Amino acid sequence: MPIVSRIVANPAVEISGDRARIYLRLASIGSEFARTFIAAADLKVEDLKGRIKVDAKPLLYGIMPYECVEDPRIDPDMPGVLYHVRAFYRTRVSRVFTFKSRVVGGEIDGIEAVSFYSRKWGEFLIQDYRDTFPINRGFMTVRPFFKDKGFGIIAIGPREGAQVDFDEIEIPPELLPLNGEDKVGGNASLKLSANEYLLLYHAVDEHGVYYTYGALFDENAELLALTREPIIAPKIGVYSGRRPSTVFVCGAAVYGDSVIISAGVDDEITVIYEVEKQKIYDSLEYLSG
Repeated sequence: MPIVSRIVANPAVEISGDRARIYLRLASIGSEFARTFIAAADLKVEDLKGRIKVDAKPLLYGIMPYECVEDPRIDPDMPGVLYHVRAFYRTRVSRVFTFKSRVVGGEIDGIEAVSFYSRKWGEFLIQDYRDTFPINRGFMTVRPFFKDKGFGIIAIGPREGAQVDFDEIEIPPELLPLNGEDKVGGNASLKLSANEYLLLYHAVDEHGVYYTYGALFDENAELLALTREPIIAPKIGVYSGRRPSTVFVCGAAVYGDSVIISAGVDDEITVIYEVEKQKIYDSLEYLSG
């Protein structure tokens, strides 16, 4: 990188053969976390162990001095299609939107806003909808956030490319916040089999601690199963960054019989998890009828 990084967090991961591409959210020394950008690094999957250094190339940056580029996500059905958030902090009330872009030859080829369509209102944007990305080829998970209430939910709607059918959006009741939880939100989606997609999502408790769960959907976005216990939870340790007790997943990819999960910890560092695919299936509780 041509700069000295202060924060390297919230990464997405894409795997092809024995190669991995990691999309990282970075901030330079002297900047705020609210002024991050996204860079990409390529390396071998087998090198995703221990403490590592990577050569990263900046891809997506803010245009305005008050703009923050956040949280890359990969389309699970379309390699090279990247979703990301752009937040604008010019006024007391921030404006947050999600965008779709395509990476071609290591460069960004176009940026398109994720929009909504209603037969009554036509095409429009929602003021704050971070943690929005495809579950699969036909459906998008959307996380509207009611900032004044500190409340966020997971909604799912059919899509055509980057446009979501607002009239058909549904809120799975099984994924609503439980007692003691303030909000939930999507993290990443990966294709586990020909007709199974695993949505990793987080729940945040009243103390601000993040817990990651899994929900299994079919190609029609029907909920098949979910985990009752967290897949990932913060561990007690010496390290405590900008936002303690935060493990925020942004990427997941299948690699042989394993699943590679990429996450940011405490809004400062990147960690990579590896878990056997069968262990994920074993942790799922299937819904009856």
